[in-house]
Amino acid sequence: MEERTLEIQELFELFKKKIWVLIGVTFIMTMLGVCYSLTMDTMYRARVKVYVGDSETIINSYTEDQMKYYSNFMNTFKEIIVIDDFLNETLEKNQIGLTADQVKSGLSFTSATNSPILEINYTSADQIQARDVLKALANEYTRQAESIMPNAKVQIVDSVKVFTIEPATLKVIMVAFAVGVIASIGLILVLDYLDDTIRKKQTLEKLLPVPVLGTLPHFDEKEGK
Repeated sequence: MEERTLEIQELFELFKKKIWVLIGVTFIMTMLGVCYSLTMDTMYRARVKVYVGDSETIINSYTEDQMKYYSNFMNTFKEIIVIDDFLNETLEKNQIGLTADQVKSGLSFTSATNSPILEINYTSADQIQARDVLKALANEYTRQAESIMPNAKVQIVDSVKVFTIEPATLKVIMVAFAVGVIASIGLILVLDYLDDTIRKKQTLEKLLPVPVLGTLPHFDEKEGK
């Protein structure tokens, strides 16, 4: 197939001619985005803040060595919390009908650079479940902390709180709209590339070994010409 190039004016005329493709594909994708956003569940995030250190006193400033020590504590605690045996035992003990894999997928951790405070988050579509899971994990861990690491001091400094995470419906719709526009533009360009119709004198001259002397004008029969 002969390589084709399109100028700005030709692109404008092409999109003007195929505007129905642009509108149709964009409309369909946007409606799919709207339908999907309506099925999105409201999510809930439970949060608890835990002090992790080697002292029962929470101080405001730390030496570099202390921060490394606390950082190692936090990393160790994060690893212990997501151990399957620990999770399964805690869930079973508190009669929470979830598996370790299900809980791990909703767990996340946040810690500031210069603070021995570890924030543990759990996200779920069930508000009560989000609270119960994180409360059970925090309580069980603080209870077992001394036996797991005798030198560690763990305290809950901010009790479990649950926040509503609203579905990002507008974001989903906007993404669907953008995908529709991009997909429709791509489809129009592909259809034009596959179209072998000769529209320009220059294209015909490239295909034929003889020069084009002239062209026949096109008249609209509806105008009676």
